[in-house]
Amino acid sequence: MAAKRLRRKFLPLAIATLAGFILASPCPALDGRLEFQNIHQEGGAGLTAYTTSTRRESGFFSLRVPFENRILAIARFRILRESLGSAIGGLLRDTKHRTYQPSFTLSYTTPVLSVGADGSGYRRDTESPAAPPLRYDRFQYGAWMRLQAHQRARVTARWMNSTALQEIAFGGRRENSDDLGTIEAEYALKRVGQFRYVYSRSASETEDRQVRLVQTSQIAQFNGSTRTAGDRIDASLLLRSRFFTQETETGSDSEEWVYLMPFAGGVLLDDTPEIHDPLEGDVTPVPELYDQDRIWPTEINIGDSAPPVREFGGDYRNIQYDFGDAEILSSAFLYVDRTLPYPELLQWRVFVTNDPEGRQWVELGPAEASIVYRERTTGLQGWEVALHGGLAARYFKMVNFKLGPTIPDLFVTEMEVYSREATEAVGTSLDARSHRLEGSIGIKPTAGVRLRYSTRLNQREYRDTRGDRFEQTHSFAADWRRRSWTLSGRYGMSKLSSPDRVNTDVDEYGASATWEPRRIFKTVLAWSQVRDQSLAADRLTNALSLTLRWQVAPAFLIDHRISRGWRSDYSLLLKSNSATVVTTVRMRPVANMVFEFERADRWVSEEAGTGFQRYNDTGILLMWSPLPLIDIHSRVRQQVRETTEYLIRHIVSWSPLKGGSMDLLFSGNHYQDTRVDSQQGGVRASVIWRPRPRMIIEGGPEYQRYYERLATNAVVSTNLRVTWSF
Repeated sequence: MAAKRLRRKFLPLAIATLAGFILASPCPALDGRLEFQNIHQEGGAGLTAYTTSTRRESGFFSLRVPFENRILAIARFRILRESLGSAIGGLLRDTKHRTYQPSFTLSYTTPVLSVGADGSGYRRDTESPAAPPLRYDRFQYGAWMRLQAHQRARVTARWMNSTALQEIAFGGRRENSDDLGTIEAEYALKRVGQFRYVYSRSASETEDRQVRLVQTSQIAQFNGSTRTAGDRIDASLLLRSRFFTQETETGSDSEEWVYLMPFAGGVLLDDTPEIHDPLEGDVTPVPELYDQDRIWPTEINIGDSAPPVREFGGDYRNIQYDFGDAEILSSAFLYVDRTLPYPELLQWRVFVTNDPEGRQWVELGPAEASIVYRERTTGLQGWEVALHGGLAARYFKMVNFKLGPTIPDLFVTEMEVYSREATEAVGTSLDARSHRLEGSIGIKPTAGVRLRYSTRLNQREYRDTRGDRFEQTHSFAADWRRRSWTLSGRYGMSKLSSPDRVNTDVDEYGASATWEPRRIFKTVLAWSQVRDQSLAADRLTNALSLTLRWQVAPAFLIDHRISRGWRSDYSLLLKSNSATVVTTVRMRPVANMVFEFERADRWVSEEAGTGFQRYNDTGILLMWSPLPLIDIHSRVRQQVRETTEYLIRHIVSWSPLKGGSMDLLFSGNHYQDTRVDSQQGGVRASVIWRPRPRMIIEGGPEYQRYYERLATNAVVSTNLRVTWSF
């Protein structure tokens, strides 16, 4: 109710103030852009065929009004008309949208202080033969401040309120609201480091679910590094503490939704989501996935312009959480930074596991998990996962796959996982504290000798101790250099414990010798041992490798690596050994050609653990420009695991008339992947024409023919876009 009263007072006052500045300003500047776009696509994946048609007409207008050099008022207005038609897997949809977006910004800027206020409105009317008319309104207003009190001190603050109204014919009216405030202070200590404090509070009221959720977060962080004694001693330190609280008020006393804070989270790019091969890379940490910021995008791009994970057997982005121990998982929501016109073309698979290494995954079927794309009334959107009955798992991940083209860029902003528990109270609270310390110190006692110690301590605590976790990692390393020789040794240990038990317990030893008599030749002999005594695991692994690197000529490189491994699994009473040989040759025979050859072989005496398989890979890559403006990209790979599979990809492109008012591009492609029984081939023509300044006409046809799993689909796509800016 307070938000409604404030909106009634704030918006008219802001509009009146902005109108006064426009009338008083001597030099307002009006800019605009008109755009028309028509897209038609046909295609299919396997036995699922799809057809989509999109027509967009939009206009954007911006009025900038400077006033006395330090005050700037900006008013914007956007109107968008969309007609979306699709037939995907036999499901027909015909939808029309009308969207209106007014907004304003008023700012005052000095070298020391910047303050401002902004607001926006959003109205979208939706009509569809299959559903009653829908009107969606959203009002948003806020203020911000930036104070540079000192050259080493800065304070920023931001407050925003958003209220959404949804009206459905014959279905009533729903109102939801979000209130978000953030204060951030930074202070740079001279020659030492930086201190940072962040306080954020978010409050959301969901009228249709009768839930009020208030979350507060405080983060205090120090990050510093220093060098002394003529750079013979260097040290770095990261201290980070976070205090998180959640207050929930519900309209009933039957259940509560408890937010599960992950112990770690990130993304893994691989070619199969079921098994993570031990020789593949580890998960890339993405802390922004669970920072309670549902708006700012993370680095995870699941759009069409994201580079392929691997060109063999699949393109999987595994977005996963590790809770440190088994938790009861009831629901999840994956937020993305923009709406999708055809979300049916982007599908998800859900996996869980209690495997301590997070390698052997179990996929959840429709009876265990249902996934639905939702546009929430607060202006956010994404995929909601309902885990039926609740599942106990330590790891949780979502993996996407596509039936057809979606949009170029689509970034993940947040992933939230909840546990549903029975309660007798209408109000519940949750307190969580986490502390993190990362530090390292390096010493060079004499010339050619370097010693380093690194540590990471990570602790998370809850009020009721049920989710407490403590992680500690220590590593020691020593290097000795003399002329062309380098000798190295290291020791590391990692433990993750929860109440009454140790979940992860790993010790690692390693040593290596490097001989590099000249820059064109390098030899490395390395040994490592890993003792894993984690929960439900007792394994000892030894590995020995020899690497030879020879720069035969400036444009000719040979890289050869031989490795041998032994594993003893005492819990399963298994012993095995493996060998790997990898050879890579890179050369540039002529100035406009790049050639690369790679061969990898691995032998395993018997099953050496989850994901270990015998295989060999052979790959050839050729990039060549035989004539100016003509480019050829060709890749052929053979993979032998349980069966022999091939991947073939050829792309030829020609771009005449380059550099003028018109750009033409003609291309042809052929793609085949026997692992998933898929073939694709086609041609494409596109043109970008600038008939006059600030006007761009672009588009063209594309024909692709797909064959996948005994199904053939011919794809005809057209794209036309006209843009005029003034």
